[in-house]
Amino acid sequence: MKVTSYISLIIVSLVLLQCGKQPAFDSLVPYQDKENSYWGYIDFNGKIKIDPSFKNLPGLFYEGYALIATTDGSIDYINKAGNEYERNYIDATDFQEGIAFAIKEDEYPYILNSELEEVRVLEKVDEINIPSEGLICFKNTRGKWGYMNKEFEVIINPTYDAAYSFSDGLALIQKIEYDTTGESKIEKVLLGFIDSEGNEVIKPTRNLSIVRSFSEGMAAYSDASGWGWGFIDKTGKKVIRAKEEWQHVTDFNEGVASIQISGLWGLINKKGEIILNCKYNDPIVFSNGLAAVQKDDKIGFINKKGKWIIEPVFDDILLDFTHRKAIVEKSNFFIFINKKGKQIRDKEFYNIDFPVALHSSVRSDFFDIESVLDTLISQISVESINGLSESTSLSEAMKIYHLTNSDLPEDSQDKYIELQNINMDEEIDITTILKFNKNVSIPIKQFTSYNYWWYYEEIVGYKPNTSAKLNSIEFEIDLAGRKEGKADKLAKGFKTLFEQYSYNMDEKSSSDEKFVLNGPDNGIKAIIKFGDDYVSVTIDM
Repeated sequence: MKVTSYISLIIVSLVLLQCGKQPAFDSLVPYQDKENSYWGYIDFNGKIKIDPSFKNLPGLFYEGYALIATTDGSIDYINKAGNEYERNYIDATDFQEGIAFAIKEDEYPYILNSELEEVRVLEKVDEINIPSEGLICFKNTRGKWGYMNKEFEVIINPTYDAAYSFSDGLALIQKIEYDTTGESKIEKVLLGFIDSEGNEVIKPTRNLSIVRSFSEGMAAYSDASGWGWGFIDKTGKKVIRAKEEWQHVTDFNEGVASIQISGLWGLINKKGEIILNCKYNDPIVFSNGLAAVQKDDKIGFINKKGKWIIEPVFDDILLDFTHRKAIVEKSNFFIFINKKGKQIRDKEFYNIDFPVALHSSVRSDFFDIESVLDTLISQISVESINGLSESTSLSEAMKIYHLTNSDLPEDSQDKYIELQNINMDEEIDITTILKFNKNVSIPIKQFTSYNYWWYYEEIVGYKPNTSAKLNSIEFEIDLAGRKEGKADKLAKGFKTLFEQYSYNMDEKSSSDEKFVLNGPDNGIKAIIKFGDDYVSVTIDM
């Protein structure tokens, strides 16, 4: 039997609470047949609704459909009749408010309707969440977040550096600003909340170091790491001020929140008063008036006064009373119990399991190769790249790339300049290196008096070596996340670009992981190397 830890319930509860109010799943849960180890579904009365026919653990049902991973790792949907829809998606969400999103290889997100029809593709959308309170939170390909309605019309423009789904009428948003008044650029993270019309109800501020979404009119916040937790109301007022001894808190649920002091958990009300002393090892999360707690390695249920309503006689718990019946483990079998702790229909199951929470978002698999090419190579010809050629001096190159003497390497022997990295997104990191035929930095020296009769020579800066000429340009592109494994496509994109300008493939020098292209009249040579997660392009002048 697969053993399910009591901690799993805590994780489920905290995920549901701290992500805002989550939709309830349909009243079916996956169970595993002991004889063939396949999975089916039962209802909360222990009746078998879908015979065990799935090799992999399926998900919970939301609005009539559940997700399931196939043996090759792709994602399909199943309906309540047990029929599997073979879609072979890379990723997909659960349904909410009649909508789901799915991802195919190398494509932007697809919209699915309640009939599992692919309605359309959301181009230029990099990440998208399922609807919440009628609005859909999304990120565009420029890394900015906004909101659209269920007709997929943008109603709050994508201007935020981070944003979250609506909960309790408000959405948490983040802006990043930079203070450039000093010697170094300082990043400032501002957190605030907007309403469904985009009005900043709580203006973005640095006064909230950490804040979570609203639940029951209050949102948990912390002034800084180690400063404890408190709660704000919908005006931004700190109605329960952060207390240093409150190490962690849950969101408010059924009128109470759980707090941790000295490693143990208790309860507070909406006035911040402790109504149940901190003496439990795990957060106390209520569902339909009861919360599971542990005592002497056994699980039972208490009310908000800490009174045992169901004595601690169970070995483990899988699901609380979200559906008015709980799933617990006793004597190595899973059973359903009612709110009096009585077993339902004397049914016992070998194994019951399901994912921690609904799958609420997907990210595009589309790789915009053209944008990478356009970012790196703005101009190409027989004799030059980006206005650079073998006759380009160091001073001319510095003008083209807007470099100053402070960008020169502090080593007079270096023959290259490494430009500032380009982060196109969190998955594409680009470094450009200009290489020259001579050292690029010449020290600027001056004599400094040590005392009345002794002077020494000191380097006070560097200036460009005006006799240095460009040898080559290198682009080093590191790919991460979803972009890993797509290096060959990017490399072929570079190859195609050079071929458009009459560069010819050098078959003898090329290989499965390297393209070598010669420019017309034996001029510029392009060398493209690639692996699983990188592409390196060297352009020899």
